[in-house]
Amino acid sequence: MKYLFVIGTRPEAVKIAPIAKEMADRGLSFNILCTGQHSRGIVEPILSLFGVERQAIHYTSKGSSPFGIFADICHNVSMIPYDSDTFVLVQGDTFSCLAGAYFAYFNGLKLAHVEAGLRSFDMENPFPEESIRVAVDEISEYLFAPTELAGSHVSLGKRVVVTGNTVVDALKTINPKPSLEDDYVLVTCHRRETWGENLALIVEQLDMLAHEYEKRFICVMHPNPQIQKVWHDNSTYLELRQPVDYPSFLSLIAGADFVITDSGGTVEEASVLGKHTIVLRESTERMEPVYAGLSVLVGNDGGSRLVDAVEEYMDGLSDVGHVDLFGDGKASKRIVGVLEDE
Repeated sequence: MKYLFVIGTRPEAVKIAPIAKEMADRGLSFNILCTGQHSRGIVEPILSLFGVERQAIHYTSKGSSPFGIFADICHNVSMIPYDSDTFVLVQGDTFSCLAGAYFAYFNGLKLAHVEAGLRSFDMENPFPEESIRVAVDEISEYLFAPTELAGSHVSLGKRVVVTGNTVVDALKTINPKPSLEDDYVLVTCHRRETWGENLALIVEQLDMLAHEYEKRFICVMHPNPQIQKVWHDNSTYLELRQPVDYPSFLSLIAGADFVITDSGGTVEEASVLGKHTIVLRESTERMEPVYAGLSVLVGNDGGSRLVDAVEEYMDGLSDVGHVDLFGDGKASKRIVGVLEDE
């Protein structure tokens, strides 16, 4: 059996690399196809952290629109060499995940979906990720769910295994320490459904709160120049920063008083590191931290819910320490164990 990971983004690399490392440790044969959705310079350093960069094959994507990017990725994936016993693994809910899944499906190859079963039950939020994860779950033979809640969302009759989330495995390997900075709030906001007027309103509200509380709000911006312009045009008191490498970003999470974000992955990472999150979304596929009292949904309109949540968090929150919402750090071992048994 030859295993093929199809990935395209930094979050996918973070969550696939521990599985690839576990395969390498067991002497299993695999390749990692990097579709070009994120550049090689973003993806390869993550694979290097786990010592699996040599198994990676990199392509590039030049698409500018969402559909153009997807078309490029499908073309890149179509060039993958494969045998009849190739076993394809995809992760999450990106264009690369969808392209890799349909590559396996159309070629009659075995397919496993890592992080199966996540649902917001809202096809518009997040868009287009909700539609992608539903489609990939439907055509996958093996569904590796990160939590019991996610596992309850997928179809009966498939091979469903609750493994835990491999992001916990990754964080245990990286073992991030708080940055040397202190007394700050960490902010990220990049989702497409927030672009435009909503993002400007969010930035204005955060800027007002930073001034009112005389608090550092460290805002790690998305590399998109249009998004960065909104941050620069609507803030005076925010501390705006360019994107940082993954270990540095984890250190910023570890040192923050709390985190404001619209990223599901950042919510996971913050939860594992014992941090509360204010989530700039109307709905989320990661309800576990909400149910546990670690996260609160405030929408993406920059309205009073955001202000109220920040004011409540400013009244005082202590680190909650280790929170076992997403597993024990052994998800990769469970996933590879299931694959070896087949």
